[in-house]
Amino acid sequence: MSCWGCGALEGAAGKFKTCARCRETGLVPCKFCSNECLAANWPRHRAWHKTQEQEQGQVDMQTQHSATSSAQKAQHANELTLSDSPYLVKLGKGRKLVEQNNYSKAVKEFRKAIAMEPERGEAYGDVALAYARSGEDVRALEHYLICIDRVCSGSEFWGS
Repeated sequence: MSCWGCGALEGAAGKFKTCARCRETGLVPCKFCSNECLAANWPRHRAWHKTQEQEQGQVDMQTQHSATSSAQKAQHANELTLSDSPYLVKLGKGRKLVEQNNYSKAVKEFRKAIAMEPERGEAYGDVALAYARSGEDVRALEHYLICIDRVCSGSEFWGS
């Protein structure tokens, strides 16, 4: 282990001291060879703490957004299952199963939707997602390509 401030090796420079702020904030404690070294390097170390806190704040926001996004997906899947369209009902059931990590049953529901309306692209995209999450990358790619063909064919997007 080396000193965070000057790079001295622990043992040769004696027993290192750990940064109290690192311990208090739950970070892996940075070690310094002396109180003087900590004081001399404090401006740089304080800036490092601020960066760590900002990164942790971004992770917290992403986690919060992910939870909101999952709740919205679940609500949308529930709404689809109440649809008058058998196709949308199958999509909703499949999406619920994906959220529950039950990919094989989700694929079955999406395949039923595809059989009902093979020209629509949504179910191909959903089955591709289920395959991707279950580790079947080749099948996922095949279905993503079909989805793109169904959804984006003739789109201005592909011309740019």
